[in-house]
Amino acid sequence: MRATKPLLHIPWLSEMQYKAFNFIICFAFLYIIYTVLQGLDYTTITEPTIIPGDSCPKKIVTILDSGGQLGNKMMDYATVYVVARELKDHVGFSDSGRDYLSKIFKHISMYDLDEECKKKKKGLGPQFWNMYIGDQFKELVYNRSSTPQDVTTFSSTHDNVLMPYYQWVPILYPKYLDELRHAFQFRDHILAKAQTTLELVRRLYDGREKPVLVVGVHIRRGDYKMHLDGLYHMQLLGPEFYVKGMEYFQRKYAEKYLWQSHFPRCLQRCQLGEDTHPF
Repeated sequence: MRATKPLLHIPWLSEMQYKAFNFIICFAFLYIIYTVLQGLDYTTITEPTIIPGDSCPKKIVTILDSGGQLGNKMMDYATVYVVARELKDHVGFSDSGRDYLSKIFKHISMYDLDEECKKKKKGLGPQFWNMYIGDQFKELVYNRSSTPQDVTTFSSTHDNVLMPYYQWVPILYPKYLDELRHAFQFRDHILAKAQTTLELVRRLYDGREKPVLVVGVHIRRGDYKMHLDGLYHMQLLGPEFYVKGMEYFQRKYAEKYLWQSHFPRCLQRCQLGEDTHPF
């Protein structure tokens, strides 16, 4: 049998040196591959139902006319994401929100529904423009007697699931919480700016007897109201409850500075005290 010629032949090396050299080359190559693989962020690899194989698949989930501030756009994105994940065969599309959210968060994976696909879907008429289908799905997941088979049946019988704006499904968020947390990781420059601000506050108050307590609150009372009604058929307490709650914290934290959102509606409806500053 004729011996095969080595792929890498160096005539001036002895057999032992040649084997050692080959070993070093192989080890270096494998180490490079290992390093590259270790550097990959596997958490950014999302489910096939989220990133489409084509720009206009047959089964989609989306919200049209997404609006509002950042919180609303996040809720729109999260709802489309979890509905598509729950239905499995559907692909989620955001409504012109990808660029906006990607400037703030690291791992926005859903694509916008492009104009050509919108035209194609709109051409289906009621098969696409039936927002009641989105309402049906919301009622299904909020019905505690529904089963996974009910969701499977819904997926197989509805190609286009158009969620009505401001009709979100937070009941599904905990199921995909890790994925949503990953999607909404702030970009490094935003985190750096926040850390710089907190460090500045810490230095200004350094040496004081009482430690500095920084609390950020974002109230989405309207969302919780719908969630509570859908899940338990209960209503929230009136505004007096929240006023008394804020008065409690006013008394508890006498030395404080409060920053109020610059959003015009908040400035008009919220009574700003002497220790409250718009930003």
